Amino acid sequence: MSRFRDIRLGFSKTKLRTQSTLVSAVHRENSSPAANDRNALQNALEEMYWEGARDELENIIRTLAIWQQPTFADVSVPDEDDDFVHGFDTFVDQRGLAKMDWTPDQPSTYLSSLKDAAMDRKAEYISSKIKSSVRKTLEAMPTFTRREKRVWMLLQAAGFLDIEKLIDGGPAAKKEKRPVVPQLDFSRDRPLDFYPMHCANTQCNAIITGSMFVSEDPKEPRVVCEGCYLRFFYGKESYIKRYKHCVLSEAITPEESRKICSCQQVAHFDEDNNPLPLFPVDSSAPHVAVRGTCQLCKLDDIVGIAKYNALRKATGVKETKKERKLNSAMHAIIMLETPRPPEKSVLSKFRQSSKFGHDRLDHLTPGSTTSTTVVTNPQADPDVPMFFKEYIDENPFANVHVRLRIGPLIIANGVLHTEDGAIVTLREAPVYHRRLSLSDKGKRSLMVTGSKEQKQWQHIHLGPRLTNYRAVLKQVVGAPFSGLLPQDDERALVCEILDASKSLSGQGTDLKEVLERLLELLMTMIGSRVKIYLSSIAERLWCPTTRLAWNSTHNNCQQFCDSLIDHNIFGGLTSNLAEPLYLMSFVCPDEGYLRPIVQNKFSVPAGLTQDYISQFYFGHSDKDADIIDTYQEYWSDWGAFGGPIYKYQNIFPWDCTEAYGRYPTCCGNCNMSKHVWAFPFDSWSMISHHLTREQHMYAPSSLSEPQITTEPSPQAWMRNRLNVLSASTKLYRAAAAMAKTAAFRSATAWLSSSSKPGSELRSLYPSLVRVKLGGIHRAQPFSHLLFDAKKHTTFFLADWAKRPPNQQVAAYEAAREERIRLADVPKPGAPPPPPLKAGGGSGFSSQLRGRSQNPIDLNESYTDAAFSSRTAASWSAGCAVSCGTSCGTGCGNSSCGGAAGSSTYPATSSTTYGSSSNDTQWPSNVDETRPPLTQGLLCTMSLLVTSTTHKLHQAAEAEIRKLKSWQSSEPLDDCWKLLDVGDTNDIDGQRPLIPAPSLFKSLTITTTTKARMGEDGYFLPTPAQCAAHLELLEVFFALRYNIVNSAALDTTFGVEHIYKKTKIRDNTFQDRRREKWEFYLKIAVQRFDTWIRAADKIVAEQVKEEKGVSLPYLPPLDVLMFWHACLLNPVDFENFCRDHELRIIRHVEFPWAEIHEAINTRTWTYELPKASREWTKYECQIEPDLFHYLVEIGATPTSPVAQTLSRFGEPKGQQAGSLWTTLKQIVLGERDNQFIKNLVQIQMDIQLPARVSMVENVKRQASFVDKMHSHLWIRSPAVGGTLRRAIDRYSKFLKLFQLYPDKMLVPTLDIDLVWHTHQCSAVLYEEYMRATTGRYINHDDKIDKKALGHGADETQHLFRTRFGHEYSVCLCWDCEMLTTALEKVDEKDETGLLDDLDMADFTEKVGQYVSYYRSEELRRRADLRIDI
Repeated sequence: MSRFRDIRLGFSKTKLRTQSTLVSAVHRENSSPAANDRNALQNALEEMYWEGARDELENIIRTLAIWQQPTFADVSVPDEDDDFVHGFDTFVDQRGLAKMDWTPDQPSTYLSSLKDAAMDRKAEYISSKIKSSVRKTLEAMPTFTRREKRVWMLLQAAGFLDIEKLIDGGPAAKKEKRPVVPQLDFSRDRPLDFYPMHCANTQCNAIITGSMFVSEDPKEPRVVCEGCYLRFFYGKESYIKRYKHCVLSEAITPEESRKICSCQQVAHFDEDNNPLPLFPVDSSAPHVAVRGTCQLCKLDDIVGIAKYNALRKATGVKETKKERKLNSAMHAIIMLETPRPPEKSVLSKFRQSSKFGHDRLDHLTPGSTTSTTVVTNPQADPDVPMFFKEYIDENPFANVHVRLRIGPLIIANGVLHTEDGAIVTLREAPVYHRRLSLSDKGKRSLMVTGSKEQKQWQHIHLGPRLTNYRAVLKQVVGAPFSGLLPQDDERALVCEILDASKSLSGQGTDLKEVLERLLELLMTMIGSRVKIYLSSIAERLWCPTTRLAWNSTHNNCQQFCDSLIDHNIFGGLTSNLAEPLYLMSFVCPDEGYLRPIVQNKFSVPAGLTQDYISQFYFGHSDKDADIIDTYQEYWSDWGAFGGPIYKYQNIFPWDCTEAYGRYPTCCGNCNMSKHVWAFPFDSWSMISHHLTREQHMYAPSSLSEPQITTEPSPQAWMRNRLNVLSASTKLYRAAAAMAKTAAFRSATAWLSSSSKPGSELRSLYPSLVRVKLGGIHRAQPFSHLLFDAKKHTTFFLADWAKRPPNQQVAAYEAAREERIRLADVPKPGAPPPPPLKAGGGSGFSSQLRGRSQNPIDLNESYTDAAFSSRTAASWSAGCAVSCGTSCGTGCGNSSCGGAAGSSTYPATSSTTYGSSSNDTQWPSNVDETRPPLTQGLLCTMSLLVTSTTHKLHQAAEAEIRKLKSWQSSEPLDDCWKLLDVGDTNDIDGQRPLIPAPSLFKSLTITTTTKARMGEDGYFLPTPAQCAAHLELLEVFFALRYNIVNSAALDTTFGVEHIYKKTKIRDNTFQDRRREKWEFYLKIAVQRFDTWIRAADKIVAEQVKEEKGVSLPYLPPLDVLMFWHACLLNPVDFENFCRDHELRIIRHVEFPWAEIHEAINTRTWTYELPKASREWTKYECQIEPDLFHYLVEIGATPTSPVAQTLSRFGEPKGQQAGSLWTTLKQIVLGERDNQFIKNLVQIQMDIQLPARVSMVENVKRQASFVDKMHSHLWIRSPAVGGTLRRAIDRYSKFLKLFQLYPDKMLVPTLDIDLVWHTHQCSAVLYEEYMRATTGRYINHDDKIDKKALGHGADETQHLFRTRFGHEYSVCLCWDCEMLTTALEKVDEKDETGLLDDLDMADFTEKVGQYVSYYRSEELRRRADLRIDI
């Protein structure tokens, strides 16, 4: 992935230019021999090392003393105190072997599809496990006060055991021609006549191709290149740095904008006749380019042509007649991609434009790699324009001076007067606040000559000259102050440094004694590790096979630095935790030019430094701008924003948003941790690079907030330094957590050169050698340097360049959104993503809605297990703060989420996104005499989901069609011991009982609340309670179905077919049958009102008798349904109890055990115990079973009650007129009397508001009941694992309430089940919420769909960010069984990576479980004559 590791670097025989190095030459007269053996060399290196370490400590103390001055005492940055570290998920995934050890087959059967899904689940399972472990380690890591943290940051930045490559930014030869787009300039009298800007220094006059320095002093050159500034004007306050920038805003003044616009439709003056500026050009302005009259419309072409001409001038290419006639930027791009005639025969096959991207891998030259995953020949790179290929440098590092830093030591070769040897010096002090000169005496240096005797010399180096680095390449991040080493010693050193800084009164204070004491502490901490480092370096410097003499072909500076790093020591990503030598290593083997081709979203794309170094092969090896300035040019020049648009980009100039929905946080909404972990190698490298720069080397916009260019203050400079150091801390903290995680170390062991799996993989996929150096898939549009598919005019300038700032950002975010919304890397011939809707791409909701790993199409149709059409959706408006209604894959199908917001029954209806029960849509032509097949057996995926899951669901659908489940099936082999003792039948002891009795083992009538409390001492639902809840919901489903479809109740309510003159179909019949349900609810709510008063009274009596707060009798089913619905609106129920003086009932714990005992799980019926029936009938004066009571009434049509009920089926106009006639005849008992009076109130529509509200509660909960029936988890083989995971996810969901009190959070379906279960014990729920979240969280199921959609997006984002897990996951039987089985296997796996798992055998066993349980469910339905 990296392109800087000595990439077959030398063919030139020229000498190294002396001006390419800023290290002072060594003069023999100042030298003295030190020793001439290896041990002496190591001792000398150690002496120099500790001398440099002493200077590092002094620099830290003096910096802290400055920061404690009154001027800076109150300066801080928010990220100093932000301990939330995230954004490393992609880094973990990319380096783990599980993500790259398989390629999915093309499945043709259920088992093959299941196997591919199992491989995917295994990789995701291991990844989630690692990330969870890393996060737990992070939470356990110690924290510090702000002052301690600053000391810690500075000690980390000192890099006592870091290894880096330093690429010097030496000046290029004056006449060097470089294929780099120059900075444009213009004359005031002809502002649209753009030409290359030249350095105003008369000694230079070179074309400026990078940053520049501008002075307003008329006595000084107005603008100079960076090289001249460093040599002649460095530190002059009159000069201000500017990045290469777009000149349109300077050239097109308001007056000029009116001159060049001749559009009649565009107003040039306002109502008061004041002139209007016409630039920037608003997108709504009606400019029309007719015959070229309006130049504002052609600014893109003007700048594009000017940049093309300037590029050719910078390279010394003469303009041809054809090029003089360029009329558009697109024409310039065509010319840029067309090779010049001399190379036509050689390069003809590479003439295709870079806009075709990765579909041209077959056009590699014979010398290139045969692998389609990587390009090893720069000439064959299909994404580089032909113009740059004409300047390919096969040996780009021949004249680039690279030095190696080990802690405070710098090692280099190619320095004059070193007798073809190497020189070791001390590095310049890092710039933590200002560059401090720590000593007036000369610094000692070591020289190892390249002669056969390899004599060692030491000499005094009289002060290093200023070095300007082009790039810093972090190789090894040391272990000190990372969190890996013992904390006590490190804390002691931190406290000593703090005390020393407080006592420091000025720069002249003698710190000798303090520094000696600190140095002794440091030696104790890291002395043994320093010996290992320097022993390795001394061994290689002294080894006869190590070349010291510089040679452009065989041993240039780059190759020499590589030869000093021992890959056996530093090859692994992490070190041995028992004795950690380093924190993280980015050392990679030398593979030459190696640019990976991104084939899918799981490929590891090149990082920023890799892109920058790769330019060296195309004539950019002596480019003016360093890596930081080069990436700043994206915002200031190509994008024409004038500077960064989001926070952190002024220091780390990239957009950290991930493409392909890999991570939910967008740049601008990120924190520092997320921003730097997008590119960890590049971030660590740039942090070191920043610490070599002084304030003069930044443009004012880089020292302030985005798009604010006010002159920076000393406080702004300190904030810059604190931000840089804070970024380092975020990297260290997460990396230490990874290094402490055993699973992470095991998953990344293949990256070590000694690893067998790593060697095998690298031989197959050459690009894998550099996965350490890669970064995220960039959603930032056109962010690669030479290797991006910039199209048409966007190669030289962004499409939005001439727009106002707000429209520029909106256009940028729309382009970024397209990258986010892509499901995967576009394949050749694939259509582009659909265009964004108006207004899309800039809002939070629009950014996140399509960005989950498996985005959801709200209009995608699918077929469920009943093979009926529905509409898929993600979230429901039917519950609480909304519950999830479909799986995270977006399929919306029954077994992984059901239809969104569906409150329909039976399951063959058509529903819409977020519909609640009062929006019920019923089928008009379905046989309702039998319930359909429960959708919980299968789902079919939307086309937008992960392909393996999609194919699995398709194959499972076909499998279900083949099942003959009503026939005898083989007994289940319970290989994973999902069943317990007593979970099989009594006949043969081999067939499992469904659901398994052991699932309810903890659910006993005598269970106390204390026994079910969590670790924090507060009540959380158990899997047994959630399982009993699933049973109850299935009973509610069956009750509603029986009421709607009962022919006996049709007779009771007088629902009959109505015929007029001809016997045509009665279109109102089904609608009138469904109205029975609402009429039933209106009867039941009055019964609930009666029951709850009696229940509150009897519980109060038990409390007085000290029998505890428990309900001695179960309520009837209809009453239980209302009680359940009321509890799911906790605030409303609390108000109801207060208004009706019900003081005790809220304290009752929901009787899950008793309810479970009352349910028949084969028929899903509910039967009250005898004692409860009698208490209900005689104490409450209500019938124990309302459904059967209504059926019995219908059987005696002559009774007054029956006659009253029969009026229900009549047309509405006839009901009221006949009602009073019937009532006059009533002479009944008390229960019947009260019942018929209730009927009268219902018929007359006389209902109390509280009762109306409760009826609506039940109707809304019908949606949730339908979803639970759709999943049918209670009869799935993995129900235990599903519920355990749901409870864990629910606890994380509640953590979000604590962390984000102002956010509206929306649960997924499994989380909502646990939430509902929790709320059923009202007071226990309230106590838990107040204790853990600080407030009483209501469960509001009346929120509108738009708010729910936004809340769902935000919850998904926060959950993924905080916990590293996907929020929306597939919950179908197949996927849940796969996860449960992986958990079972993992319990016995020592490595935690499931390396020895036989996936074929594993898949077969999972398939056996699922198929058996599906067969048993179909058998049950066949036995009950339920329609299948």
